Amino acid sequence: MAALLGMKEAQVIHRALCELAVKILPKYERDKGPLTASQIGEICQRIPQRKKRSVSSDLFEPVSLARLRKFRGRLPVDLSFDRDKQNARG
Repeated sequence: MAALLGMKEAQVIHRALCELAVKILPKYERDKGPLTASQIGEICQRIPQRKKRSVSSDLFEPVSLARLRKFRGRLPVDLSFDRDKQNARG
């Protein structure tokens, strides 16, 4: 299908998903515009607030990060990974 449409496979998948979403997902009424300051304040009061965290702490729970650190320095220095070569193996 990708060759027929002159697109990459990923582009075909994205296009198909977009068309499916337009056909299947329900249509909602338009919003009445951006939220007001009072609405944002009310939302912030209802949502539990937490301390600021760095991106890495959000991505990795402390337990998972500790498990990953166990592997630090264990890979061979001359290790080379070629993603395209691995993907071509099929």
